Amino acid sequence: NVATVRNTWIGRVISDPPVEHPNIRFVLDFDADAFPPLKGGMQLSGQVENSDGAKFVADTIARVPEKNLIRYVIEITEPTKATDLRARLKIGNSEVSETWTYTWQP
Repeated sequence: NVATVRNTWIGRVISDPPVEHPNIRFVLDFDADAFPPLKGGMQLSGQVENSDGAKFVADTIARVPEKNLIRYVIEITEPTKATDLRARLKIGNSEVSETWTYTWQP
């Protein structure tokens, strides 16, 4: 049983002062029902892969209990060309979510 992506949001990171090429942020909501309970120091982690044209900046994982979600937020540099992205959630070496895929077209 693996978690599926319920929602995806994409936006540019706003900064002050504005920058010419802002980073891009992806917000992925996974269905929390499919995740096993985390016991004995087990931690949920993310794995992001991207093709040439963008660089990984940061990621965070948070539970959203009121919506029964696991939210995975990924930030990359603004791609300079079409860029393939893949993301999944893991516990240890085990994948616990489907692989989300997206192609960014500048």
